[in-house]
Amino acid sequence: MREAHVAVQIETYRPITIRGEVANPGLYPYVNNMTTETAIEMAGGLKAGADKKKVKISGDEPEAAAPTSSSGDSPVRPGDTIVVPEER
Repeated sequence: MREAHVAVQIETYRPITIRGEVANPGLYPYVNNMTTETAIEMAGGLKAGADKKKVKISGDEPEAAAPTSSSGDSPVRPGDTIVVPEER
C-alpha cells in the first residue's frame, strides 16, 4: 500500500470530575466543546456560597497538571478536574 487512508472516530472520552460547591459533584461524561459553565450546569449548578470567580481546572496532561483559574467559558478537556471553592 502506498497511500493508505485511515479514519478514526472516538466513541467515548475520559470523564471529567467536578468537585466542590456544586449540587451534584462527581464524574460526568465529556462532551465536545465543553466549557466550565456547561460542566457546572451538568452537575446541577452552583450551591449557595460558591465562588464562581475562583473555579479551578486541572488535567492529566503535563502542561495542564497545575490547577488554573477559569472563566465560565474556559474550555474543558477529557479527564479534567473542575473544583468550585466556597466563597470566602
